[in-house]
Amino acid sequence: MDTEKAHKFVFERSGAMILILLSEKDLSFNELKNSIKASPNTVLARLREAMQIGIVEEKLVKTGKRALIKYTLTDEGRDFVKNLKDFKGHFITINKELDEIKEKEKKKEIEMNELLSSLQKPPGINVISNSKLVSKRDMNITAGPISDKQIKTYKKQTSKNIYPKKD
Repeated sequence: MDTEKAHKFVFERSGAMILILLSEKDLSFNELKNSIKASPNTVLARLREAMQIGIVEEKLVKTGKRALIKYTLTDEGRDFVKNLKDFKGHFITINKELDEIKEKEKKKEIEMNELLSSLQKPPGINVISNSKLVSKRDMNITAGPISDKQIKTYKKQTSKNIYPKKD
């Protein structure tokens, strides 16, 4: 095992979590991916890297008629992870905090997008006039809902029928 590469592996994205999870029990690819909440490409890249270093290996497990590949720590990997066990709580806490931060960022992004889209809408288009939209600005109304009195005043001033005719 290349100790220097193993130390670098721990600090790469999801590297330490993979080792910690595998120290508890052998896991399949999907179990690792779901536990870590990382992309499949990231998990696969880290597993391949760990196997090249010599700290993780594949193990074929037969479950009934099917065979399943599980990942397990090598003897060198187990020795290496023993030193990391003290940091397990820190990694889990940091991972949870990162998830919370990402969730807050998503909520803020949604709020920002809603705000931006509301600012981009034309102001006060409320009244339909024979398939033509009439805005508050056209009616000399600066703010607030349009009242019946304002509509009658506008109708008198422009001599337009702002409501479609009923037969």
